[in-house]
Amino acid sequence: EMASVLPVITISRQHGRGGREIGRKLAEQLGIPFYDNELIEQAASSSPIDKSFFENAETNGINDLVRHLSEVVQNDLSVEDKVFLHQSQIIRQVAGQGPCVIVGRCADYVLKDRANVIKAFIYSDMESRKHRIVHIYRETDEKVLNNIEKVDKRREQYYNFYSGKKFGDAANYTICLDSGAIGVDQCVGILKDIYDAKQSDIESAAE
Repeated sequence: EMASVLPVITISRQHGRGGREIGRKLAEQLGIPFYDNELIEQAASSSPIDKSFFENAETNGINDLVRHLSEVVQNDLSVEDKVFLHQSQIIRQVAGQGPCVIVGRCADYVLKDRANVIKAFIYSDMESRKHRIVHIYRETDEKVLNNIEKVDKRREQYYNFYSGKKFGDAANYTICLDSGAIGVDQCVGILKDIYDAKQSDIESAAE
């Protein structure tokens, strides 16, 4: 029982901000599982969409979107909606197993009914993002700006569409961190402190 109330950390991020690296380092330091887009996509594609997931949407206490979509005949859903629902199911499963770090995939919204979710948004100015993409991701310079804006736009549209909220709006998150200004390791440290404090609150409340 305790596992399902311990903190889970979700990370939304702009492209080129090191959100994935922050998530991975944080998970390593905390000794908890790390899930990024690829892992969630793999998990979702390796398990067939379970019809009962749609049929039991009411009792699963799942958000309104899923309730609404489950009323639509499953076959009428777009491929994108099926994929989103399926990935959401995986996100809820892994969060139900206990503490973890989840990057992307609207995880903050998908887990909005779960207690003790620490929702981080990682951003920074365009200069430091360009620098990071050229020097760390090793992408070539002229493609950089164009690519940053394209990836950002896609993330933003995806998030806004499925959550009905605005990507990057501070009100949606527990904390917003400028990784360009404070650095990746500092971001990891801050999130670790928040996690530790939350965990000790939960443990002392349980005693």
